[in-house]
Parts: sequence; C-alpha cells; structure tokens
Amino acid sequence: MLKLNCCPGVNNKYNRLLPDSFVSNRPIRLIHLSTPNMILITGASGHLGQQIIDHLLPLLPEGERLAVSARKPEKLKHLEAQGIEVREADYNDKNSLIKAFRGVSKVLLISGHAPNEERTKQHKNAISAAVLAGTKHLCYTSFTHAVPESKFLFAEVHYKTEELLKNSGLTYTIIRNAWYADLLVEGIEQTLKSGKLEAAAANGLINSIPRAELALAIARVLASPNYGNTTLELTGPETFTYEEATAWISEAYQQEVNYVDVNSEQIRKLYGGDSSFGYEIQGIISSYEAMQANEYDYVSDDFEKVMGRKPQSVKEFFQQQAKKS
Repeated sequence: MLKLNCCPGVNNKYNRLLPDSFVSNRPIRLIHLSTPNMILITGASGHLGQQIIDHLLPLLPEGERLAVSARKPEKLKHLEAQGIEVREADYNDKNSLIKAFRGVSKVLLISGHAPNEERTKQHKNAISAAVLAGTKHLCYTSFTHAVPESKFLFAEVHYKTEELLKNSGLTYTIIRNAWYADLLVEGIEQTLKSGKLEAAAANGLINSIPRAELALAIARVLASPNYGNTTLELTGPETFTYEEATAWISEAYQQEVNYVDVNSEQIRKLYGGDSSFGYEIQGIISSYEAMQANEYDYVSDDFEKVMGRKPQSVKEFFQQQAKKS
C-alpha cells in the first residue's frame, strides 16, 4: 500500500507574501547578515534529511560549514561530532526559525507534515524568517506536478509554497521530487506474505525515484553555486503502471505477487477509516485519483543534468532491495 509523505498549492491569493507575513509575534526587525559559507538543512531528523547530510558533507568545499535544525534538536546531537552545528527550529514558531537561520547563506526547507492550511502557514513562516534573518538563497523540496488543477490533495501546499518563495525576494531553487520508489516496497513483507499489492491506481502511469537518488542530487545542488531561481524536476527514467511495478517486485523477490485494484472506500478501510491517519487518508485517496488521471506520466532529464548520469530505475531499485532482504 502506498503511503504519503508529501504536500500542496492552489489559489492566486496565495501568490505573494503579504506584508504582515514578515512580522513575527514580537517586533524582530533586525537583519542579520549571512555568512557566505554556511548551509542549513531544516527537518534534518527525517529520512531524506539524514541522507542529504551524509552525501553533502564530502561535497563541501574547504571552509564551507553545515548546520541542521529540528524541532527536537536532541535527536541530532550526534552530528556535532562531525562538525555540524545543531540548532532548534519549529516550523510553527517563526522566531525560532529566525534564530536558526542567522548567519546562514543557504537554507534547504524540507517540506513538513501537516494538514494543508497548517503546512502552508509553516512554510510561510520559514520563508519570511529567511528574509528577516538575512538568508540569501532558499531551496525547497516540492513535489512533482505541483499545480492548482491537480487532483492530489497535497499538491496545494507545494504550489502555494512555490509561489510564496518566488515572490519573496530570495534567490530560490525549487526541487520537485517524484514519488519515492521506497514507498512501493515499504510493506514488502506483508506484500510477499499475501501475494498481492493493493492500490487504486488503475492503469495510470506514474513516475517514481528512490529516496537515496533524490538525496544525492539535492546534496549536489546544495553544494553548487548554480541553480539560482530555478525549478528542478527530479524524476525516475521511465513511467510505469502499478501492474508493471508488481511484476518487477515478483521478479526481484522471486515470488509471485499480483496487483489488486481497489476502490476509494476499500482504501479508507485499509487505513482504518477516520483513525489517527486523519487528513492523510484523503491525501492517499486523492493521490490515486491523480495517478488515474495520468498526472505523473512525466519524465525529466534534470537528474541527469545534475548528476551526470541517469537515475536508478524502479526495477533496479527493487532488485537492490531484494538482495538486502
């Protein structure tokens, strides 16, 4: 079953930062000039953030410094041994973000996890905090096909955040990530046990890329002086259907697995109705609606331009994962 860890964007009224978005709860107005050689990664305790850190460290030029932030910085204290500065920052607290961004020239804003309205506010806090702190360049992990007309519920947050960032006055890099291939094998033990992969994608074509490949490319972008005021589409090398993906899983794990197409209500029951997943359930259902509409039938060569090679295919990724199991 596909699980979501993504976000959204829609109305033109969100296409600019309103003046009051640059005013925190307290009258902090002092601009702190950034240091030319410091990069900060927000939300660094997550899977993507940790992998980006691992790949970015050896790419940093001499004298370049790396900082990370998280709502619970104690989870990142182990990074201090590698010379990484650990700072506390909460997307819901603009003042904490301003403090974390001081002395930082480039920020990677890793998209948060919350209902659309709350998440948009969080990202707005981060962008305006970067402006107030004197940060020059902000990179944002967006999502593929972040457009107002998308059927995917969380496309809304990405679209709005992209528009806020473009109109902030900051140098920006928007990194639109395709679906994580990792999600297709997240519950592989149960999939192999049951002999079926259930989803509601019908025959829709989708694009997917391993999280590790995204981390490599994002680290390369962060270490580069290029990619200012640019949108990058980081996709896999091909599109495919869920039925094709299921056949690749069968081949990789040498066990027959069949794709079973289900409906929205079955998806809701599989995830426990209106349980603790809450808004995420509707996000999952809407993602399948977007897949059925072929919103993700798209391949970009941006990964190859950044890395100098094509990304690992989903079929190759499954084979790699099977060898590890």
